[in-house]
Order: sequence, then structure tokens, then C-alpha cells
Amino acid sequence: MEMHQIIIFFVVAGLASSAIILFAMSKSRIKQKQLEEYALSQEWDYEYKGAQGHVGNLTVISSPLEQWRLSMYFNSSSTGEAGTSIKQWSEFSCPDGKLEEGLAILGPALPQKTIQVLNQGSLGPLGFIIKKLMFEFVNGMGIDIDDCKLVEQEQSDERGAVFATAGNEQAVDTFKSLRELSQAKSGKNEMQQPVVYRDTDGTKVRLRHKLKSVEELNAFINLCVAIQKRAQQLDKPI
Repeated sequence: MEMHQIIIFFVVAGLASSAIILFAMSKSRIKQKQLEEYALSQEWDYEYKGAQGHVGNLTVISSPLEQWRLSMYFNSSSTGEAGTSIKQWSEFSCPDGKLEEGLAILGPALPQKTIQVLNQGSLGPLGFIIKKLMFEFVNGMGIDIDDCKLVEQEQSDERGAVFATAGNEQAVDTFKSLRELSQAKSGKNEMQQPVVYRDTDGTKVRLRHKLKSVEELNAFINLCVAIQKRAQQLDKPI
């Protein structure tokens, strides 16, 4: 291949690559605009902060009337040698169901063998890794994983496993019976399932990805509002 042909090849390849990137960016902006229009049509507040430097973009949708807030984060950064690191999550939060102290997490169901490992007094390397993976669902909270332990169960519970600090072992049990939560977990692997947790700020629901469409947004908010209503019952005097 002659030099001018090589040059033309790289120019064409570069243009094609740029076109693909521009198309992806345009598609992303369209989806973001759709989320904004839908949020405003529901009379929710909407705020978008674009990526700056090493900080990714953040979308916040909230309902002052119903007192909930949904934050969605996405960041893609280069890790060198053409590698890419992606960090993304979506989190619904409301002030209902606050704990006086500590934390309780309702995560994906654990296999029976995993439960046996975690129920042992000495977790060992495998148990620590399993615990670490569970807390990846709520990363960025600054919580010491040693403060929580698996709430002992004899057999695997398809409704989910509970990690909690002392005194909060039953704090998220009320959410296990929610039909909406069961449906949201159905057909999804552990990394795709929503995680519900209660802390001193209230009740939160977290996903390990950013919601990208109006359909996803609507389904997630419907799930979270059902969880919020259940949490509100916890605040009522007995």
C-alpha cells in the first residue's frame, strides 16, 4: 500500500470513529431530554449537571410534594492503554423509615453455600470477599463493612439476604413481601437487582446502573414509591 493510500485509510478511519462518537453523544442527549420532558410533565423538579474533569454527569429528579429524590450518576474515564472505567448508579431516597442508628440492607438472595460461609464465626478470605461484594451495591457511603453482618438464615431466601448492624436485624424485613420488589428482581442477575436499605437518613433504593429511558425511569419510581409507602407505615405509632 502506497503512502497516500495509508494516509487516506487513517483519515477515513478517524472520520468514521468521530461519526460514531458524535452519534452516541447525540443519542445520549436525546434520551436525557426525554427524561427531562417526562419529569416536568409529572410536575417533578429536574436538574442536570454535565461532566466536568474527573466528575461524571449527575441527573436529579425530585418530588417536593411526595418528599423523594432520585439521583442518577454516570462517568466514563480512560484508564490508559485504551482502557475505560465506567462508574454509574441510580439511587432513590426518602426521609421515611429512618433508623435511630446503624444500617440495614436488603440485597440479592445468596446461595446456600455462601450463607454457610458467612454464618461461620470466622469469615476467612472468601467470606470477606462476599461481604465486600455486597457493599459494592452501596459504595460511596463511607461505611465500614465490619459494622454489619449477615442476618443468619438457615436456608437461602429468594426474597433477599439481609446485612445489618446490631439491633437492626429485622429493619428491612417488611420490604421482603412487596410484590413490586419481587417483580423488579425477577429475571435479573444479582448485579442488576435493586438493593433496599435503611439508615439514619431514611430509606433508599439503589441500582448499579443509570436509568436511560422513560420506561426504566417510570418503572423504577413506581417500585420506589411502593417501598416508600411501606416505609411510611414504619413511622406510624403502634
